[in-house]
Amino acid sequence: MRDAITCSYHDAQNGFWIAERKGYFVAFVTGISPLQIETALAKGRRKEKIMNDKRVNQYLILPEAGQRKDTKLAVEYDEKQIAEYVANGYVIVNQADFNKLIGNADGEYLIADDGTVYPKPAPTDAELLASAKPAKIAELKAARDSREVEPIEYADNLYDYDDKARERINAAIIALDVQTAQTKAVASIDWTTADNADVKVTADDLRCVIASVAQRSNALHIAYREAKDNVETATTVADVEAVTLSL
Repeated sequence: MRDAITCSYHDAQNGFWIAERKGYFVAFVTGISPLQIETALAKGRRKEKIMNDKRVNQYLILPEAGQRKDTKLAVEYDEKQIAEYVANGYVIVNQADFNKLIGNADGEYLIADDGTVYPKPAPTDAELLASAKPAKIAELKAARDSREVEPIEYADNLYDYDDKARERINAAIIALDVQTAQTKAVASIDWTTADNADVKVTADDLRCVIASVAQRSNALHIAYREAKDNVETATTVADVEAVTLSL
């Protein structure tokens, strides 16, 4: 009788045990509603999962351009289903090869359409050059942007020119212009420079700071364009790496 039972469920909390045997329900307790029986059996059926013992430690993989487009556990499918997957481009891979594909082995590996797992070939000189160029251009651009907000020298002093400093300079110019117009005299304020010196500046002084920044920015953009051109025309990785942003 034990072998004839196809699905069972034991509810320890409520103290009953239900079995399905050849389509008949057997409940080993009285007073259980049909809904309770069906709910309990549904839980039991979910626990029951057919396993294909022939496919333990095997995987169904759909290769695409050397990578895994889809992966399934072969043990969860019967032989007919596996044959259908194989007919649709899937291949069967063992545990050792699967470990290579997921990175649990030395080096990087790819998978061919026939299921062969092989080491990723070393990049060619052309591939290295193609990847080096955009990386160098991004590096040059970042260097340009960084240098554009560095402190700027004016009248033997260094002035900050980051976002916060630009806001302060613009606000100070407006305030000084208003004060100058009201007093009919050139107004000035104390200003702390980037090197912690306290100097008196006028609106024109601060405009000259902005003008100095504009000149530097223009020079940096010219230097960046020249460096970018040198990168794009380089024929070796060494030539690319030698390019710098210089004024």
